[in-house]
Amino acid sequence: MLQPQRQLSGNVSRKEDVVGRTFQYLNRRWDVQLTGMSHGVGSGFLPNTSSWGVQFKPIDDQSVEPFYGSISSPDLTQLSDDDLRKSLESALVLKALEDPNWDWRTAKGVATDTGLPEERVRELLESSTPVMRSSVPDKEGRSLYTTRRHYKSRRSFLDSIRTT
Repeated sequence: MLQPQRQLSGNVSRKEDVVGRTFQYLNRRWDVQLTGMSHGVGSGFLPNTSSWGVQFKPIDDQSVEPFYGSISSPDLTQLSDDDLRKSLESALVLKALEDPNWDWRTAKGVATDTGLPEERVRELLESSTPVMRSSVPDKEGRSLYTTRRHYKSRRSFLDSIRTT
């Protein structure tokens, strides 16, 4: 259970081992909090934790649902703004790909939704494990992307309609 935080300095607040932090990116200030989740991989032994869950929320608009990413350290004070930016970029792209209004997305569509440069979106799409690319491009010949989870949920829904 998370306890109330006490303010340490400027843009970092801390309670025991849980740290909150803010940073500026995409013309917004972002509040960053650890989610309490971690991940590690091992075989035959208890794994070392290699990534920690993090939540990003724009400070200027609390009505926006949080974006969830991962970071390489459980201590936000040890991470650079660049580390946080990269995690936020990945989280923004994954959330845009899972928009229920779309089955598949182009890099340009994701860039428009996220505010990221199209080339950066393309880099993230091509390097992200949960992302898959369609074998069939759109009408203009552009690559189409979605997440494995979104594909599975949309496909299940479409398959159920076809069989009724």
